[in-house]
Amino acid sequence: MTLEGDEKIFMPSTGSNPAIGFRDFASSLQILFKMVSHNTIKDDIMKIFEFEKGKMSSYLEKLETRMAITTDMWTSNQKKGYMAITVHYIDEFVYVPPPHTKEVLFDVLLDWNMDRKLSTITVDNCSTTPSRVEKFEDAARQLRLPCNKKLCLDCKTQWNSTYLMLSIAITYKDVFLHLKQRENLSPQCHQKKNGI
Repeated sequence: MTLEGDEKIFMPSTGSNPAIGFRDFASSLQILFKMVSHNTIKDDIMKIFEFEKGKMSSYLEKLETRMAITTDMWTSNQKKGYMAITVHYIDEFVYVPPPHTKEVLFDVLLDWNMDRKLSTITVDNCSTTPSRVEKFEDAARQLRLPCNKKLCLDCKTQWNSTYLMLSIAITYKDVFLHLKQRENLSPQCHQKKNGI
């Protein structure tokens, strides 16, 4: 890598320590810049964490409602175990007028200034799920296939779930192809492909 300045050329050698190369690069940009050690950064992060943890702990202690938690555990490629815990609680009810569409949800998110801080939305589409199941079963009946097995998803924490998912899905292979073909023929699909 070569970066050319007014009269300087910065080129870290291939075998050199990348941290030293970065320090040289940073000091060439701003001579007064002082690099801090990774221990200093780690200590600063832990201080911020402890401060925020204290604030959140005080806030949760004052809540008069019950809480529910969701947890997820995983192991990194370095074999380090991690656990994420999400706390759910209700501190205020918000009336969301029908119809409960994505546009109405977006308006509520804007109204509460949550649109820019949103990471994920998980929805419970109970009202739409039966129509999807009905479409699937109708397609199976059209193809004269018995629809006596429920589809299931793969779950990496259950050793046989991939096998179960695939063994059931393969019996419905023709149904999936039929639904895909029907979806490709729908007017909405043509509108999306044509940018309408």
